[in-house]
Amino acid sequence: MEVRQSAPGKLVLLGEYAVLFGHPAVVTAVDRRARVTLREAADRVFQVTAPGVVEGPFRFDLAEDGAPRWTDDEASRRLGLVETILSSMTAAGILAPSELPPFSATLDTSRFFRSTANGPTKLGLGSSAALTVSFASAIARWAGRDESLHPPMRWLRQLLRLHRDHQRGRGSGIDLAAALLGGTLLYQLDKDGEVLRAEPVQLPENFVVRFVWTGHGADTGSFLDRLSARMATNRDGISSTLDELGAIAASGVAALTEARLGGFLEAADASCAGMERLGRECGMAILSEVHRDLRRLATESGVTYKPSGAGGGDIGLLLTDDPGRAEAAAESVRRAGFSTVDVSIDPVGLT
Repeated sequence: MEVRQSAPGKLVLLGEYAVLFGHPAVVTAVDRRARVTLREAADRVFQVTAPGVVEGPFRFDLAEDGAPRWTDDEASRRLGLVETILSSMTAAGILAPSELPPFSATLDTSRFFRSTANGPTKLGLGSSAALTVSFASAIARWAGRDESLHPPMRWLRQLLRLHRDHQRGRGSGIDLAAALLGGTLLYQLDKDGEVLRAEPVQLPENFVVRFVWTGHGADTGSFLDRLSARMATNRDGISSTLDELGAIAASGVAALTEARLGGFLEAADASCAGMERLGRECGMAILSEVHRDLRRLATESGVTYKPSGAGGGDIGLLLTDDPGRAEAAAESVRRAGFSTVDVSIDPVGLT
């Protein structure tokens, strides 16, 4: 028996931060995929290998609550996502540990990393979400619970609960939606933090995007922690800025649905400025010096720039309706010492 699942990464085009508070956002899947393979365990003992991330294999058996009992203490520290998925799927009634045939799992997220002088660095393309979607889906199939994956929106809501268990209740799930469904999506939460919509949207034919690596990763979790902490002391200022970002995102979504690329680019530019204001309100460098430098270079080339995701580092977007300007901007940032990232929009989600 063998089960294979893969899921793409993501880049947020519009609506960062505001999406956490019920405002709409736009996300696109990209063709860096997490790949999970489950095979029968030759020695009837569960084991996990994650090439390029941790040495392995790590062996374990399952407790009644689905928690792995590792034979190596390092595994619990390095493979926390595996622990959470197995435990949470058991709590949700998807798994019965005593009935689950032992597997040998290979979790490959190598395409989400970039080699640097200090070793592999995450690009910020949603590796955790892509691995959650592909591993949880593979486990459901391995357990003979293929029906759990349908309909996709119900499975997305379940995946969001699983992922929040790993992230201490945080996260919008926008990266999970991209990984599960693929393509470009309009995404929004309801007032209770549940998925309200994850609907495909067609990007205009003249939409051009290039992706720029800032040179270092960003710790999204620490940014979200800081946002939550500052909400307690500066709620009015932060809420006002988040509302502004939400209104900007809504205008960009409307422009997309009406195929008005100019309106979307205006919203993206305003969003970049709004993220800078939010950073000042929270006391964190969402629009870091690197992002400001990239925005200046983009503006000089006549294109729109914004960070994708939490900001600080990771990936920036060069957005325009002119391929020539896009290439000129990409060349400009490369001359300045930055590098572009060769990714494309992936129309296919979980497969």
